[in-house]
Amino acid sequence: MADESSPAPTLTEFAAVVLKSRLLDGSILKQRTHAFDAQAGRRDPSAVEFAKFLIDQGDLTAYQARRLLAGRSAGFFLGDCRILDVLGTGGMGKVYLAEQVRLGRQVAVKVLPAHRAHDPGARARFQREARAAAALKHPNIVQIYDVGETAGTLYIVMELVRGPSLAERLKQRGPMSVAETTAMIAQVAAGLQHAHEHGVVHR
Repeated sequence: MADESSPAPTLTEFAAVVLKSRLLDGSILKQRTHAFDAQAGRRDPSAVEFAKFLIDQGDLTAYQARRLLAGRSAGFFLGDCRILDVLGTGGMGKVYLAEQVRLGRQVAVKVLPAHRAHDPGARARFQREARAAAALKHPNIVQIYDVGETAGTLYIVMELVRGPSLAERLKQRGPMSVAETTAMIAQVAAGLQHAHEHGVVHR
């Protein structure tokens, strides 16, 4: 689970990184540390074991634990969203699974890559995409909940749609029937028509 390119942290170092990340507050971390120590007994447990314990307790995700074990305490929060995992990477940035803390719901968060964050053109395109998509309300178009910027990082908070991508669906189950294919094309076309009617062209 730890980053193989760097040495594993000690238990104390790992706990300090967890606390700095703000994923767990001090009182919860203290409770978990006592419970873990009691479970470990006389053994000298590792930070990796403690990370797995926190995952089992539902305090961390595997993605969060890997980053923390690599010594990374930043980048877990964007506005009101707590980053849980990576969903994928697209032409305009990375998409994360996140929890919108105040509303207690899971969302997808699209982030403009750091190397493009200082490019005025890329920032403008990203913001235009968010504004254009936010104006669309259709069952075949992902809903935009929020747009924000944290420490120079631009992000879009979107509806989380569960299920495999088309590529994953084809890989798992093979070619689709004519009926399935036409139904899917009709849904895509309906979404595109709605977008075009509102002056939005999907590129």
